[in-house]
Order: sequence, then structure tokens, then C-alpha cells
Amino acid sequence: MLGGSDEQKAEYLPRLATGELIGTLAFDEGPRHTGLNVGTSVHDGRLTGTKAFVHEASRAGLFIVLAQDGVYLVEKGKGLSLSKRAMVDMRDHAEIDFNDAPAQKLTAGGDDLAQKILDRARVLTAAEMLGMCQAVFDTTLDYLKQRVQFNQVLSSFQALQHRMADLFTELEMARSAVEGGLQAIDSGFAVSEAATLAKARANDALHLISREGVQLHGGIGMTDEYDVGFFLKRARVLEAAWGSSSHLRDRYAAMKGY
Repeated sequence: MLGGSDEQKAEYLPRLATGELIGTLAFDEGPRHTGLNVGTSVHDGRLTGTKAFVHEASRAGLFIVLAQDGVYLVEKGKGLSLSKRAMVDMRDHAEIDFNDAPAQKLTAGGDDLAQKILDRARVLTAAEMLGMCQAVFDTTLDYLKQRVQFNQVLSSFQALQHRMADLFTELEMARSAVEGGLQAIDSGFAVSEAATLAKARANDALHLISREGVQLHGGIGMTDEYDVGFFLKRARVLEAAWGSSSHLRDRYAAMKGY
């Protein structure tokens, strides 16, 4: 939508919309997200490089790949090899080696196309994280209302009420930031700033809420019998996707001239 030609849009968008074709971003090359610094290169329409931690890689048929001179479309097939990576969230992740893979450049989005894509990836990831924050909060609150200790329901203890009140505050702050990011994309105003803020706030909120959710469940929260531990594992992977909190705070400060 942002950078494709009319021919590329006609070829890929209908299949992506129906789910016939799954696409994924292949941007990062190292153990952590570092922005747009990459070594992947393209010569004569052939792309070569290695991408680490590509989400949903084994099911994807189309890769949106960041190279030194722009963003390219690469279909699964010749010149592409995939190595599965076992991550704590047990989702589909892989390292991908491109070796002279046929590539089509996305040319309509301008010089900042890669950053526009990252902005949207951050907001959409933050939206998933916001949903996880809400799910963990609701699950934990329900548990505290029915779990009995010392002949009293846990939710009657003031110290636990205070902790849940703190989590609710973090949840609502994250909601405001994520909704702000979505509104920025719709309006086209200050998208990078809003996306950076949304992902940073979602990182912080989900880190705290997922950790507290396990603790407030007690020892059983560490087991697979309750879902709260699975949220924590997924949270740690998403926190690293498209920028950790420290990376995003540094980026936001730079955008504001600090």
C-alpha cells in the first residue's frame, strides 16, 4: 500500500487480504533491533544477506526485506533458506539466508519507506501487547476474587488492591498511547513520534503487568496449568520486536532534539 507499484499491488494485495498469501517483515540482522542499519545488498535484482528473528517465517510466502538501498519483495523459493529458531513464546520464528534471491524493489514510498513500515509495525505490535495487558489484568483480577487464603478472599487484602490499582493505571496509560499511535497513522500527523511512544509504553506496561500477573497468581502462575505464564513468555519476545524500551526512548529523544 505504501510503496508498491500498481502491478505489485494487483499481484499481492488481493492474496494477502484473503490469507492465501502470508507476508512478513525481514528487517533485523543482529540479536536486537538497531534501526535501519543493515548489510543486506541487491545487485542486478538479486538480494543477498541474512535476517534474524523473522516472525511467522515458515508459513510466509512473501518477505518484505530491508536492504542497503531500500525495501524489496522476495517470494519464498529459489535463493532462500530458512533455519528455525526456538523462542520462549513457542511461536514461528526463523533466521533466513538470502543468496541471490530474485527481488522486486518497492519504489513508490520515497526514501523513508522503511521507517514508515517500522512505524506501523510498532503500532500494530503495541496493539497486540495492549490486548495482552488487558487479558492478564482481567485474568488476575478474577483469580484474586475467587482465591481464598487465611479464610479470606485475596482481593480483600488492601496491599493487593493497591498493586492492582497500579496495574490499572499502567494499562490505561498504554491504551492512550496505542490509540494515539493508531490515530496518528489515520491522520498522517506525527506518525513516527506516536509510534515510538506507543511501542515504548506498551513494552513497559506489558513487562510489568505480565510479571505482576504471575506473582499475584502465586506459585501456580509459574505452571502451565494457568495461561498467565504464557502471556509472560510472549511478552518478552514482543518487547524486543522493532525496538526495546531503551532504544525507543533514545529514538524519541533524538526526534525531539535532545
